[in-house]
Amino acid sequence: MRLVGVAAPLVLFATLALAAPGSAQEPAPTAPTAQTVLTLPSGLVLPVPDGWRGQAADDGVTAGLVGPDGETTVIASLQSATREQVMAQLASPIDLGLGIVLTPIERAQVSADEYVGDYAVSGATQPASGVVLVRALPDGRAVVFIGIAPVGAVEPARRILREMLASSDVREPLAAAPAAAGGWANYLRGRYIVRLYTSGNYREKHELWLCSDGTFLSALDGGGFTAGVASGAFGSNRSGDWSASGDLAAAGTLTLTSGNGQSSQMTARMDADGLYLNGERWLRGDENTRCR
Repeated sequence: MRLVGVAAPLVLFATLALAAPGSAQEPAPTAPTAQTVLTLPSGLVLPVPDGWRGQAADDGVTAGLVGPDGETTVIASLQSATREQVMAQLASPIDLGLGIVLTPIERAQVSADEYVGDYAVSGATQPASGVVLVRALPDGRAVVFIGIAPVGAVEPARRILREMLASSDVREPLAAAPAAAGGWANYLRGRYIVRLYTSGNYREKHELWLCSDGTFLSALDGGGFTAGVASGAFGSNRSGDWSASGDLAAAGTLTLTSGNGQSSQMTARMDADGLYLNGERWLRGDENTRCR
């Protein structure tokens, strides 16, 4: 089991100040009756409580929910995991990406097939607490809920997670749509993808627009501090033509040729949690508004 690689829902809800929970005097809301349902391709059926906002990530494995207070945040997923893997992961730090890391405070509590762990949260601009609930399934899968709430509101958040976990359901995975003819070329055509890198106070964002007419645009922005030394803000942009080869069922090649004739190639592959280029995970961003 891997409780990382969940940057997709964090990107979806970045504008809702996930990394900046508010005052501890503001209690998290209780979970009202569910009004909508999220069904993930992995098979997880997740009721969204009234007043909450929920959205499935593009990886089809995780979903993000934000409470009515705009601060209490939940990431839900269905993963392959043995009970031993669940305990090992809950005893280790959980890197959510974007600089947010959950560190276990004490050994997780176990009751039947349910596991509960409390975590200290680092990387948030204001104090926050974390709680993780896991339900191990007989078929070797696990339903995972990761909650982040303002310090002082972790108990209400824990109750919400318990209600969400109890009301969730697991079905057979949705049948995957057949890959379009042309493999990687068809898959990447018209897409906007983004890679986020965080280390301490250093941030980097690489965006890539792959247009349907065979042209591309890319942007790289970064800055912050590395080893206590200011690196300064920087940015770069490229444009030119792109092409891709190979079948989606195997590794393929993405080629970017700039207007000055310089060419670069990246190995593309699909994993359970999404797209990888040269071994680095890229997320599908918002709708491609720069080109088609």
